[in-house]
Amino acid sequence: MDESPDITIEEIREKLHLSASYSTVERAIAAMGYTLKKKSLYASERDRVRCAGKSQRMEGNHKT
Repeated sequence: MDESPDITIEEIREKLHLSASYSTVERAIAAMGYTLKKKSLYASERDRVRCAGKSQRMEGNHKT
């Protein structure tokens, strides 16, 4: 895991030919002191201009 810090639980199971469940491998990794980082996809919405640069306010039905 030190050589491939972005490896997933499934990739670890496949690489080591483990028959243990996903959650068992995840708990074992956590017990060794490693933390998991979720891979996130880049949202295309980030590239859009919002109302000519003005931020939008969301309306809610709550009282303040």
